[in-house]
Amino acid sequence: MLMGALAFMGTGYAQENNDGVYQFPNADFEGNWTYNEYKSSWGNNVTYSEYTPDSWNSFYTAVGDAAELALKLMANQTGSVKPTAGYDGKGALIFSRKNMLGTISNGNLTNGIINMGNSTASHPSNYNFSDIDNPAGCCVLAGLPDSVSVYFKFEPKDASLGNASMNMILHSEYEYKDPGLIMGSEDSLKYLVAIAKASITENKEWVRYSVPFEYNGENYKEEGKKFILASFSTNGKPGIGSDGDSLSIDHIRLIYNSRLKSLKIDGNEITGIEPGTADYVLDDDVPAIENVEAVADGIGAAVETAIEGNKLTITVKGNDFEANPENVHVYTVTFDDGTGIEGYNAENAYVTYSEDQLTVTGADGETVRVYTVQGVKIAEFTAYGRGHQIDVDGNSVCIVKVGAKVFKVVVR
Repeated sequence: MLMGALAFMGTGYAQENNDGVYQFPNADFEGNWTYNEYKSSWGNNVTYSEYTPDSWNSFYTAVGDAAELALKLMANQTGSVKPTAGYDGKGALIFSRKNMLGTISNGNLTNGIINMGNSTASHPSNYNFSDIDNPAGCCVLAGLPDSVSVYFKFEPKDASLGNASMNMILHSEYEYKDPGLIMGSEDSLKYLVAIAKASITENKEWVRYSVPFEYNGENYKEEGKKFILASFSTNGKPGIGSDGDSLSIDHIRLIYNSRLKSLKIDGNEITGIEPGTADYVLDDDVPAIENVEAVADGIGAAVETAIEGNKLTITVKGNDFEANPENVHVYTVTFDDGTGIEGYNAENAYVTYSEDQLTVTGADGETVRVYTVQGVKIAEFTAYGRGHQIDVDGNSVCIVKVGAKVFKVVVR
């Protein structure tokens, strides 16, 4: 199980612009559900039925050579979907079913379309795909997400038979298939932008998974529409599992990072930058703005820098800022051009150097970290109001971070 932090709060947003949406429509399954049913051509009151949430699909809309046989002739040969009590409000529950061949048909939910090409579950002609010519079978995505957060509850009949699965594939304008075996390795890589995959273990309570997207080189820079194909299954292997395995899904969120990852000034990396720390003090001259290189932790995040007086302001906006203007973080670096040779006082820390020893005195409970200018940490400790000595070489530069304050100390 992977855990992470949300970049925003709320129920998500799926407003569409010319380039698509930033979140899955009906990501909480709180929208409309439709009851769908096929009755067997053989009679005997045999039916396939599902409650389908808007913007999502299961077997009722499946296509392919085996769909007619499984859904209309025999009718009850596949897994299905229905609403359930969610993590927050309503959720979706998919479940597996044993078919007349004695094998397992996994529960399957996708925002694409299911292709049933063969009655053997593991056959490569069985897959989910983005039907890019059908608005009800695809999702155009405007953003470049860094991760996805989903709540799951997985209740298999026999956990030893394997875990449930989630695949999310960001791809270019192509009828992308999942699994992509039938596409061939060349096309599956050519049109792949990014992928996020999770193996969901047994849990009878709601568990939040946070899964990073792995980007395929620089395909994300290519022009044109991008689509996201989501697939959830009661087992990661087709046809594996037990009759009645169930996977509950809720609260799907695409996360767009918006924090500062690293900072270079005059070509030198400022050691001690932390995404959750907003304000820094640097014992140095104010640089020219063109010599400031700030890097965000989001693949599509925007970084703005400005200098006014002795203060550098860095604004990092998430890639979804257009739809979610609260997804922004602001950092400040205050430059204090004191020499730092005899001593330096930065509110809660006093630093001196003498005879190859750096002495740091900080407020009670503050964490102190000392680095070389190359970024190698040479000391870390918690200050308790008394001086703490660190051996350093003379005629060098150290980066000292005390709490939220970072400054450079020249030792001579």
